[in-house]
Amino acid sequence: MFLEDEYNLYKKIGVISKNAMHMRFSYYPINLIIKKEQGFVTSNNILLGNSATPTNNHIEAFEMLKKFKLDNINVITPLSYGKTYYFKDILEYGFKYLGKSFQPLKEFIPLDKYRNLMSTCGIVIMNHYRPQGVGNVMAALHMGAKVYLSKRNPLYNYLKRIECYVYSVEDDLHISNQQALQLLNSEQMEHNRKILNNELSFKRIVTELRGTLKDLVNESSIQ
Repeated sequence: MFLEDEYNLYKKIGVISKNAMHMRFSYYPINLIIKKEQGFVTSNNILLGNSATPTNNHIEAFEMLKKFKLDNINVITPLSYGKTYYFKDILEYGFKYLGKSFQPLKEFIPLDKYRNLMSTCGIVIMNHYRPQGVGNVMAALHMGAKVYLSKRNPLYNYLKRIECYVYSVEDDLHISNQQALQLLNSEQMEHNRKILNNELSFKRIVTELRGTLKDLVNESSIQ
């Protein structure tokens, strides 16, 4: 499990044993998610969600976004996989609430093309209540996007804990917040990238994994 915050939550509510050990693990160091030469976001389009699944809570986000003036802003919404019935509903509601600003991605596109698309999204909204689309979130932060997550999501707590600039859907994404759809400034972008380069580096992930496995081996040998 990557997030210690998620591990602590599951222990608290009894999903896993209180004696379970946390092992921080990831298949994807930041250098495998992001190209070395990747620049920062270039415009104020919005990336909303990661799939056609109810856990994205799209309609809740639509209801918030419809209150904003979205002239010349595309709300790019990946729907290339998930539930067929939900896909159809979100297409209907997306156009109903957001009109021509709603830009659904109905099919898979090549990774390089998707990265280029992400580079146009200065705002990213992932309204999940659990960790989902984590790779997208990390990539977006590294590219300098302003990321909105639900406060219910342990990923939000993790990113706040490591002092990233990250924002909550509940508290910050509302029309009375005049800066809600303003992009991060260059210092904030650099700050987030620096933190993720350290937190998710290949060297750190391997070092921590080796340390945890060594502890497990030593504990087993004692028993």
